[in-house]
Amino acid sequence: MGAGPVGLTAAAEAAERGVDVKVFEEHLQIGYPRHCAGLISVSGLRDLELLGSKELIQAEVRGVRVFSPSGFEAKIDLGVVKAYVVDRAMMDMELARRAVRLGAEIVLGRRVRRVELREGKVAVLRVGDRRVEAGVVLDCEGAARRVLRASELLGKLEGVMPAVNVEVRGVEVEEGFVEVHLGRRVAPNFFVWVIPLGESMARCGLAGLGADPLDRCTELLKRRFGRFKVTSIQRGLLVYGGPIEKTAWPGLLAVGDAAGQVKPTTGGGVVFGCSCARTAGRLAAEALSAEDPWSVLSRYEEAWRSEWGDQTEKMAWMLRLFRSLTDRDLDRVVRFIDSISGDLSEILREADMDRHGEILAELSSRPGILSKAVRHLGVRLAAKLVGML
Repeated sequence: MGAGPVGLTAAAEAAERGVDVKVFEEHLQIGYPRHCAGLISVSGLRDLELLGSKELIQAEVRGVRVFSPSGFEAKIDLGVVKAYVVDRAMMDMELARRAVRLGAEIVLGRRVRRVELREGKVAVLRVGDRRVEAGVVLDCEGAARRVLRASELLGKLEGVMPAVNVEVRGVEVEEGFVEVHLGRRVAPNFFVWVIPLGESMARCGLAGLGADPLDRCTELLKRRFGRFKVTSIQRGLLVYGGPIEKTAWPGLLAVGDAAGQVKPTTGGGVVFGCSCARTAGRLAAEALSAEDPWSVLSRYEEAWRSEWGDQTEKMAWMLRLFRSLTDRDLDRVVRFIDSISGDLSEILREADMDRHGEILAELSSRPGILSKAVRHLGVRLAAKLVGML
């Protein structure tokens, strides 16, 4: 269920193993509406086998500019391209073509409303009350998790917050540098991102609880650029609460945003989710030929958590620390980032951009970092940071 990158990756993985695969997508067109900022690491695109698809790439990213609540800036220039801004609609369509070439069938305009698990068979109730039986269902529906909740496999929706992406024209953003804006006034408990697209265009986004994200994003854009023209607005949900407690049932696996398989620090889920999707697709195909399908599907939980669980916990810890900071604290943090920008540049140049826990661990091993942390953050904040490392 779901023809986003995660669902299409899982479908391709299963179809390549010779099983019948059908993908139900509630919208009438692949890739629309867009629900993603489209910033994907170079290594992530390589894993998706899309690195050679130059037509997907809208811009290159080699660094970041972080702005504190009081306006202080820390700039980190890696000197090499570490991420690309991609056209998500084109990317999704390329992944769909791959899945179809491998034998998957994509059914558009059909929303799965409920899943019923019955002794190894799964009845899928969709639009028009038509029932479709399947040996295994992969729930890749996204952050709303409507099917899981309607099927009484999950309680109330938690760990998500409203988000918005706004594309604007007539703005000047330094080429190659993503901007991150911090502060309670700007984005309580999260941040605003500004991603350059070239040709005086940018993609700006915000996620947060409380006030309407679009209102807060527009306010930031006015302060940042003065005049600009909005060319598109996409609303959605961003997962920040980490993975849900259970992601596997006899006959059903939850994958991607539906399972909370995203980076808690940023809400980015394409690389993480597609990694889990490959595991889910492979196990689903194996389960269909097994005498005891659950003995195969039950391995999914341990498989993806063994690869990503430790990183997820560290990133969730980072987010909890971040959300506890006042604006005054954030000012100090940005000044601290500026003071160690050289170390950060060296680390990030070689780091896996999708595993933030590893980045922190490497940073903590650098001599002099602790003394700089105490000097810029004070003993209280420095102790929190050291405790997290």
